[in-house]
Amino acid sequence: MNHLVTSAIALAASLSTLGSAAAQTSTGELYTLTNEAAGNRVAVFDRAADGALTFDRYVATGGLGSGGGLGNQGAAVLTDDERFLLAVNAGSHEISVLRVDEDGVTPIDLEGARGLQPVSITQFGDLVFVLNAETSSVAGFRLGFDGDLAYIAGSAARLGPATTGPAQIQFGPRGRHVYVTEKATNRITRFGLSDAGIPVTRTSFDSPGQTPFGFALGLRGQIIVSEAAGGAPGASTATSYVQGADGELTAVTTSLGAGQAAACWIALSADGRVAYASNTADDTITSYAVAFDGTLTVLEPIAATVGDGPTDMAVTRDGRFFYVLNAAEGAIGDYTIDVGGTLTGIPGVVDGLPTGGLTGLAVR
Repeated sequence: MNHLVTSAIALAASLSTLGSAAAQTSTGELYTLTNEAAGNRVAVFDRAADGALTFDRYVATGGLGSGGGLGNQGAAVLTDDERFLLAVNAGSHEISVLRVDEDGVTPIDLEGARGLQPVSITQFGDLVFVLNAETSSVAGFRLGFDGDLAYIAGSAARLGPATTGPAQIQFGPRGRHVYVTEKATNRITRFGLSDAGIPVTRTSFDSPGQTPFGFALGLRGQIIVSEAAGGAPGASTATSYVQGADGELTAVTTSLGAGQAAACWIALSADGRVAYASNTADDTITSYAVAFDGTLTVLEPIAATVGDGPTDMAVTRDGRFFYVLNAAEGAIGDYTIDVGGTLTGIPGVVDGLPTGGLTGLAVR
């Protein structure tokens, strides 16, 4: 374990008694990263049975944030078994592992990202891959049962010879490939992985829409990608793909627009039938229906009008609740998901977070 975690563990212990009353009635938690240059922190919220959030505590990651926006999706993710929270520290070029259990959130490990400015992280089984924006590169790690990360020798790989403006990395549904969206090149790059977790092939696909940004995996090998169109008014779109056995992407619906601007983040309902895009410039959420074959249709161009600067989104695994990070105002919007994917706001205000660099959203 990296020695820099020591102070973070001490801080977590000192905060362990805060919010205990709220925790007694909590059915889950929500996490976001402050991304502060003076010290990155996880903001932890208790989630009640009705979906309402109550701030619990801050937990230091042990690393540093960048202090500004990262142009990314996937900065904080829960492992599939929900035992660990994985987080990027863009300012100190490190990634953190925090244990999640009934005692709270505790820093476990802090490791170098093997590149500069990590912005997105993904996990499949014991494999973890991180995306480093400044070096336009990826790197792989093994996640131990106790939460320790070990770099996979030879797994660092560049996206290309030039700056790509990468936004997100995520495993494909079978864990044999990782995909990366590239805002600057308008491409999606796929790395094929060996049994040892080392990238052995690299293939890039041209995006039909400009500025491919965030994406989410459907239940049948579908990949839904937001296309921000450089933030042009009313020009944002979404494209759906299906993944072949070799990881090849085939577009199904290309660049479907809803008249909104800067659609940068994508989240899917638990049943995979509805995709949500957050439109950062318009402070809205768009909903799309996702057919069995991956075809997209616009459900509601404005499914919700949210707070200032919506970015990351998260949906609970039971499909009942939807959350959006309104980063520009340091707040989180909370909603129930009703029949057909309709969003209904939960009463109350969830704000008071630091503004300027908030990133990532994960919920359990």
